[in-house]
Amino acid sequence: IYYKYQEENYMGAYYDSKDGGWRNTEYSSVLDWQGLDNQGKPLPEGSRVRFTVTALPQYYQNQPENAAEGARFSVPITIDNTKPKLINMEDTQGGKIRLTFQDNRFTAAVKVYDRDKETLLNALNSGGLSDEQKNQITNEMLKITQIAELENATEMLLAAKGFGDAVVNISDEQVEIVVNSTDVSDVSRAQIEDVVKRKTGKAAENIIITPITDEN
Repeated sequence: IYYKYQEENYMGAYYDSKDGGWRNTEYSSVLDWQGLDNQGKPLPEGSRVRFTVTALPQYYQNQPENAAEGARFSVPITIDNTKPKLINMEDTQGGKIRLTFQDNRFTAAVKVYDRDKETLLNALNSGGLSDEQKNQITNEMLKITQIAELENATEMLLAAKGFGDAVVNISDEQVEIVVNSTDVSDVSRAQIEDVVKRKTGKAAENIIITPITDEN
């Protein structure tokens, strides 16, 4: 075991007698492991490890082996510190860009950021702007930062649900989620939509879920 961490006690699902229904609870956590071994040295490139999360009811705390299979889930992780290389970039019809990458393993998804924030910051520091223009630029920069933070927070929640490689892109009109899967089942789609709706406030019709192999 290279890393082990135990969270504090959290409330599980409970029955709401007032509303007459079960209520689920949800928590997120960050895996603060840097790919190091027991001596604090980086694991070799290509090392495969398994990440396991166990959520035990209190009455199984001293007998974890007796807990049901659903009390834990496990996913494989491969140490990959080699950056993908951008081989080619070309414009296509419809305002889209086709990117060609080369990687030692595979590229799960690509997230492209524009230079708006840098451009706005340069404009803000250039001088000669009115107070109204400065406020407008500051608000635009704040909006870009807030969107990036919301994307990261949504990706963390999706990872907690088992969609560790999902990439989230948020615009004013919609949210697009790229999932590292050849297909997305109805159950998975419902789970993803539930997380995204609650985190971003977007309606289901404005949430686009795309498997990584989908070329459309």
